[in-house]
Amino acid sequence: MESSTIDEKIASLNSDISRRSREHIQKGSEYRKKKSFSKAKKEFLTSLRYDPDNAKALKYLKEVSIKTNYKEYRTVKGDTLSKIASVVYKAPDMDFIISYFNDLCNDSVIEEGTVLKLPVIDSIFLVNTKELLKEAESNYRAKKYFEAISTAEKLLHDKTFGKEAENLINRSYYQMGKNLLFKKNYLESVKILENVRKSYKDVKALLSMAGRKIKKQAELHYQRGVSFFMNEQLGKAIREWEEALKYNADHKEARKGLIKAGNLLEKLKATK
Repeated sequence: MESSTIDEKIASLNSDISRRSREHIQKGSEYRKKKSFSKAKKEFLTSLRYDPDNAKALKYLKEVSIKTNYKEYRTVKGDTLSKIASVVYKAPDMDFIISYFNDLCNDSVIEEGTVLKLPVIDSIFLVNTKELLKEAESNYRAKKYFEAISTAEKLLHDKTFGKEAENLINRSYYQMGKNLLFKKNYLESVKILENVRKSYKDVKALLSMAGRKIKKQAELHYQRGVSFFMNEQLGKAIREWEEALKYNADHKEARKGLIKAGNLLEKLKATK
Protein backbone atom coordinates (compact mmCIF):
# COMPACT_ATOMS: atom_id res chain seq x y z
CA MET A 1 0.00 0.00 0.00
CA GLU A 2 1.57 3.29 -1.13
CA SER A 3 1.67 6.39 1.07
CA SER A 4 -0.88 8.14 -1.15
CA THR A 5 -3.18 5.10 -0.89
CA ILE A 6 -2.98 5.14 2.91
CA ASP A 7 -3.73 8.88 2.99
CA GLU A 8 -6.66 8.36 0.62
CA LYS A 9 -8.00 5.55 2.81
CA ILE A 10 -7.82 7.72 5.94
CA ALA A 11 -9.51 10.60 4.09
CA SER A 12 -12.21 8.22 2.84
CA LEU A 13 -12.87 6.91 6.36
CA ASN A 14 -13.08 10.43 7.78
CA SER A 15 -15.48 11.41 5.01
CA ASP A 16 -17.64 8.34 5.71
CA ILE A 17 -17.70 9.13 9.44
CA SER A 18 -18.77 12.73 8.75
CA ARG A 19 -21.47 11.53 6.35
CA ARG A 20 -22.92 9.08 8.88
CA SER A 21 -22.86 11.75 11.58
CA ARG A 22 -24.79 14.15 9.33
CA GLU A 23 -27.34 11.47 8.44
CA HIS A 24 -28.17 10.86 12.10
CA ILE A 25 -28.41 14.61 12.76
CA GLN A 26 -30.92 14.84 9.91
CA LYS A 27 -32.98 11.98 11.32
CA GLY A 28 -32.82 13.50 14.79
CA SER A 29 -33.93 16.88 13.47
CA GLU A 30 -36.98 15.25 11.85
CA TYR A 31 -37.93 13.53 15.13
CA ARG A 32 -37.35 16.81 16.97
CA LYS A 33 -39.81 18.61 14.72
CA LYS A 34 -42.36 15.89 15.42
CA LYS A 35 -41.66 16.31 19.18
CA SER A 36 -40.47 12.70 19.38
CA PHE A 37 -37.73 13.74 21.76
CA SER A 38 -36.73 10.26 22.87
CA LYS A 39 -36.11 9.13 19.28
CA ALA A 40 -34.41 12.44 18.49
CA LYS A 41 -32.07 11.94 21.44
CA LYS A 42 -31.09 8.49 20.16
CA GLU A 43 -30.18 9.90 16.73
CA PHE A 44 -28.15 12.80 18.15
CA LEU A 45 -26.28 10.42 20.46
CA THR A 46 -25.50 8.16 17.52
CA SER A 47 -24.28 11.16 15.54
CA LEU A 48 -21.97 12.08 18.40
CA ARG A 49 -20.57 8.56 18.49
CA TYR A 50 -19.23 9.23 15.02
CA ASP A 51 -18.23 12.84 15.67
CA PRO A 52 -18.04 13.80 19.39
CA ASP A 53 -17.19 17.43 18.57
CA ASN A 54 -20.17 18.03 16.29
CA ALA A 55 -21.53 21.31 17.67
CA LYS A 56 -24.89 20.95 15.94
CA ALA A 57 -25.55 17.48 17.38
CA LEU A 58 -24.48 18.64 20.86
CA LYS A 59 -26.75 21.69 20.67
CA TYR A 60 -29.76 19.64 19.58
CA LEU A 61 -29.06 16.94 22.17
CA LYS A 62 -29.07 19.56 24.91
CA GLU A 63 -32.38 20.92 23.63
CA VAL A 64 -34.16 17.56 23.52
CA SER A 65 -32.67 16.55 26.87
CA ILE A 66 -34.44 19.53 28.45
CA LYS A 67 -37.63 17.66 27.58
CA THR A 68 -36.38 14.53 29.35
CA ASN A 69 -34.87 13.82 32.79
CA TYR A 70 -31.59 14.57 34.53
CA LYS A 71 -29.98 13.02 37.53
CA GLU A 72 -27.32 14.38 39.85
CA TYR A 73 -23.94 12.81 40.44
CA ARG A 74 -21.68 13.88 43.30
CA THR A 75 -18.02 13.31 42.47
CA VAL A 76 -15.63 11.38 44.67
CA LYS A 77 -11.84 11.50 44.98
CA GLY A 78 -10.09 10.34 41.80
CA ASP A 79 -13.09 10.84 39.54
CA THR A 80 -12.52 11.73 35.89
CA LEU A 81 -15.15 12.29 33.23
CA SER A 82 -14.41 8.94 31.60
CA LYS A 83 -14.64 7.14 34.96
CA ILE A 84 -17.98 8.79 35.67
CA ALA A 85 -19.21 7.89 32.18
CA SER A 86 -18.19 4.27 32.85
CA VAL A 87 -20.16 4.23 36.11
CA VAL A 88 -23.25 6.08 34.91
CA TYR A 89 -23.50 5.09 31.25
CA LYS A 90 -21.29 1.95 31.21
CA ALA A 91 -19.43 3.66 28.36
CA PRO A 92 -16.27 5.70 29.08
CA ASP A 93 -16.36 7.40 25.69
CA MET A 94 -19.61 9.11 26.73
CA ASP A 95 -17.46 11.57 28.71
CA PHE A 96 -18.17 14.26 26.12
CA ILE A 97 -21.83 14.24 27.18
CA ILE A 98 -20.88 15.00 30.78
CA SER A 99 -18.42 17.72 29.78
CA TYR A 100 -20.91 19.41 27.46
CA PHE A 101 -23.87 19.42 29.86
CA ASN A 102 -21.72 20.79 32.67
CA ASP A 103 -19.59 23.25 30.67
CA LEU A 104 -16.37 21.36 31.35
CA CYS A 105 -13.38 20.40 29.23
CA ASN A 106 -12.64 16.69 28.79
CA ASP A 107 -9.36 17.15 30.67
CA SER A 108 -10.87 19.24 33.46
CA VAL A 109 -9.72 18.53 37.02
CA ILE A 110 -12.87 17.73 38.99
CA GLU A 111 -12.95 18.60 42.65
CA GLU A 112 -14.30 16.03 45.08
CA GLY A 113 -17.92 16.77 46.00
CA THR A 114 -18.79 18.56 42.74
CA VAL A 115 -22.41 17.97 41.77
CA LEU A 116 -22.81 17.20 38.08
CA LYS A 117 -26.04 17.28 36.10
CA LEU A 118 -26.31 14.21 33.87
CA PRO A 119 -28.98 13.56 31.27
CA VAL A 120 -30.77 10.25 31.70
CA ILE A 121 -29.99 8.05 28.71
CA ASP A 122 -31.76 4.73 28.26
CA SER A 123 -29.41 1.78 27.91
CA ILE A 124 -30.92 0.94 24.54
CA PHE A 125 -29.45 4.18 23.22
CA LEU A 126 -25.94 3.27 24.29
CA VAL A 127 -23.54 1.33 22.15
CA ASN A 128 -23.33 -2.38 22.88
CA THR A 129 -19.62 -2.74 23.57
CA LYS A 130 -19.66 -6.47 22.90
CA GLU A 131 -21.16 -5.86 19.46
CA LEU A 132 -18.63 -3.09 18.86
CA LEU A 133 -15.78 -5.52 19.54
CA LYS A 134 -17.34 -8.05 17.18
CA GLU A 135 -17.51 -5.37 14.50
CA ALA A 136 -13.83 -4.53 15.00
CA GLU A 137 -12.84 -8.21 14.82
CA SER A 138 -14.95 -8.67 11.70
CA ASN A 139 -13.15 -5.76 10.03
CA TYR A 140 -9.80 -7.29 11.01
CA ARG A 141 -10.71 -10.65 9.49
CA ALA A 142 -11.79 -8.85 6.32
CA LYS A 143 -8.37 -7.11 6.28
CA LYS A 144 -10.04 -3.74 6.81
CA TYR A 145 -7.39 -2.77 9.30
CA PHE A 146 -8.06 0.95 9.50
CA GLU A 147 -11.74 0.28 10.17
CA ALA A 148 -10.80 -2.30 12.82
CA ILE A 149 -8.53 0.21 14.56
CA SER A 150 -11.10 3.01 14.40
CA THR A 151 -13.77 0.81 16.00
CA ALA A 152 -11.49 -0.78 18.60
CA GLU A 153 -10.22 2.62 19.77
CA LYS A 154 -13.73 3.36 21.08
CA LEU A 155 -13.30 0.48 23.53
CA LEU A 156 -9.84 1.25 24.89
CA HIS A 157 -11.19 2.57 28.22
CA ASP A 158 -13.83 -0.12 28.57
CA LYS A 159 -13.24 -2.24 31.69
CA THR A 160 -14.50 -5.43 30.07
CA PHE A 161 -13.14 -5.22 26.54
CA GLY A 162 -10.34 -2.64 26.79
CA LYS A 163 -7.51 -5.21 26.76
CA GLU A 164 -9.00 -7.09 23.81
CA ALA A 165 -9.42 -3.81 21.94
CA GLU A 166 -5.80 -2.85 22.59
CA ASN A 167 -4.62 -6.23 21.35
CA LEU A 168 -6.75 -5.92 18.21
CA ILE A 169 -5.26 -2.49 17.49
CA ASN A 170 -1.75 -3.90 17.85
CA ARG A 171 -2.62 -6.82 15.59
CA SER A 172 -4.04 -4.48 12.95
CA TYR A 173 -1.06 -2.11 12.88
CA TYR A 174 1.33 -5.07 12.96
CA GLN A 175 -0.31 -6.78 10.00
CA MET A 176 -0.49 -3.57 7.97
CA GLY A 177 3.15 -2.74 8.68
CA LYS A 178 4.31 -6.26 7.88
CA ASN A 179 2.40 -6.24 4.59
CA LEU A 180 3.94 -2.90 3.62
CA LEU A 181 7.41 -4.15 4.50
CA PHE A 182 7.16 -7.17 2.25
CA LYS A 183 5.75 -5.00 -0.52
CA LYS A 184 8.98 -2.97 -0.21
CA ASN A 185 7.17 0.15 0.98
CA TYR A 186 9.73 0.58 3.73
CA LEU A 187 9.07 4.15 4.81
CA GLU A 188 5.34 3.62 5.27
CA SER A 189 5.92 0.28 7.00
CA VAL A 190 8.00 2.05 9.67
CA LYS A 191 5.30 4.70 10.20
CA ILE A 192 2.70 1.98 10.74
CA LEU A 193 4.84 -0.39 12.82
CA GLU A 194 5.80 2.41 15.22
CA ASN A 195 2.17 2.31 16.41
CA VAL A 196 2.60 -1.26 17.61
CA ARG A 197 3.55 -2.00 21.22
CA LYS A 198 7.30 -2.66 21.17
CA SER A 199 6.92 -5.96 23.03
CA TYR A 200 4.42 -7.27 20.48
CA LYS A 201 5.62 -10.36 18.57
CA ASP A 202 8.68 -9.61 16.39
CA VAL A 203 7.87 -5.96 15.76
CA LYS A 204 11.35 -4.88 16.88
CA ALA A 205 12.91 -7.23 14.32
CA LEU A 206 10.61 -5.93 11.60
CA LEU A 207 11.49 -2.31 12.42
CA SER A 208 15.17 -3.21 12.36
CA MET A 209 14.75 -4.90 8.98
CA ALA A 210 12.87 -1.91 7.60
CA GLY A 211 15.62 0.40 8.89
CA ARG A 212 18.30 -1.59 7.07
CA LYS A 213 16.26 -1.60 3.87
CA ILE A 214 15.75 2.16 4.10
CA LYS A 215 19.49 2.79 4.47
CA LYS A 216 20.16 0.47 1.53
CA GLN A 217 17.62 2.31 -0.63
CA ALA A 218 19.15 5.67 0.32
CA GLU A 219 22.60 4.45 -0.70
CA LEU A 220 21.27 2.92 -3.92
CA HIS A 221 19.68 6.22 -4.99
CA TYR A 222 22.81 8.10 -3.98
CA GLN A 223 25.04 5.88 -6.15
CA ARG A 224 22.64 6.23 -9.08
CA GLY A 225 22.81 9.98 -8.65
CA VAL A 226 26.61 9.86 -8.75
CA SER A 227 26.48 7.82 -11.95
CA PHE A 228 24.12 10.30 -13.60
CA PHE A 229 26.23 13.22 -12.40
CA MET A 230 29.39 11.72 -13.89
CA ASN A 231 27.55 11.37 -17.20
CA GLU A 232 26.45 15.02 -16.97
CA GLN A 233 22.80 14.09 -16.59
CA LEU A 234 22.18 16.66 -13.88
CA GLY A 235 18.39 16.50 -13.84
CA LYS A 236 18.40 12.74 -13.28
CA ALA A 237 21.16 13.06 -10.67
CA ILE A 238 19.08 15.60 -8.74
CA ARG A 239 16.02 13.33 -8.79
CA GLU A 240 18.05 10.38 -7.48
CA TRP A 241 19.62 12.42 -4.67
CA GLU A 242 16.21 13.77 -3.71
CA GLU A 243 15.02 10.16 -3.45
CA ALA A 244 18.07 9.30 -1.36
CA LEU A 245 17.17 12.09 1.08
CA LYS A 246 13.59 10.81 1.33
CA TYR A 247 14.99 7.56 2.67
CA ASN A 248 17.70 9.18 4.75
CA ALA A 249 17.39 12.89 5.47
CA ASP A 250 20.85 12.79 7.11
CA HIS A 251 22.70 11.54 4.03
CA LYS A 252 25.35 14.28 3.86
CA GLU A 253 26.87 13.23 0.53
CA ALA A 254 23.46 13.18 -1.19
CA ARG A 255 22.72 16.65 0.16
CA LYS A 256 26.10 17.96 -0.99
CA GLY A 257 25.60 16.41 -4.42
CA LEU A 258 22.12 17.90 -4.67
CA ILE A 259 23.44 21.40 -3.95
CA LYS A 260 26.35 20.99 -6.35
CA ALA A 261 24.16 19.67 -9.18
CA GLY A 262 21.58 22.42 -8.58
CA ASN A 263 24.24 25.12 -8.77
CA LEU A 264 25.69 23.68 -11.97
CA LEU A 265 22.26 23.46 -13.51
CA GLU A 266 21.58 27.11 -12.72
CA LYS A 267 24.92 28.15 -14.27
CA LEU A 268 24.16 26.16 -17.41
CA LYS A 269 20.77 27.81 -17.73
CA ALA A 270 22.35 31.25 -17.28
CA THR A 271 24.77 30.67 -20.17
CA LYS A 272 22.01 29.83 -22.62
